[in-house]
Amino acid sequence: RMISPLVVGLGKGEVFLASDIPAILHQTRDIMVVDNGEIVDVTADGARLETIDGRPVHRDLLQITWDAAQAERGGYPHFMLKEIHEQPQAVTETLTGRLLDGGVVTLDEVHFPPGFARELDRIWITACGTALHAGLVAKEVFEGLLRVPVEVAYAHELRYRDPLITPGSLTVAISQSGETADTLAAMREAQK
Repeated sequence: RMISPLVVGLGKGEVFLASDIPAILHQTRDIMVVDNGEIVDVTADGARLETIDGRPVHRDLLQITWDAAQAERGGYPHFMLKEIHEQPQAVTETLTGRLLDGGVVTLDEVHFPPGFARELDRIWITACGTALHAGLVAKEVFEGLLRVPVEVAYAHELRYRDPLITPGSLTVAISQSGETADTLAAMREAQK
């Protein structure tokens, strides 16, 4: 595993590899989560973990007790429709504790130097899939309100090009899961 998530499910005489626990819950509830820099060696006897340089890794199995239906579509025919209907709750949870009286927004986990916002010369938004569409909407809002040019780029393209990201740039990475490999790589490229 390197950056993208990986889990191992152990069944009776079988091993499952997936990027996400719900993908294999219908087969097994015995799960190992693989960390960055680890390799899964799958054999007829099961699976074992080791580091890239070959040192064994000992990790206890997780016994998943939650119901698979909790991770499923919740009665909707597909995940996108479920997520559309979840938007009011998702927005409420996102803003809770961040939107103060009088419309003041506080982001305790974000620390910009004094005057940073006034010195912005460009905003970069990077994402993949439907998150990129959210970035396109944000571009319209940011340019209209802030009057700062905004570039929206697919993360898999931004990470391999030579973007003109300056000290006066702000990069916003959008990921629904927080684990999108290309988006994380594009974010690291922007930080460099």
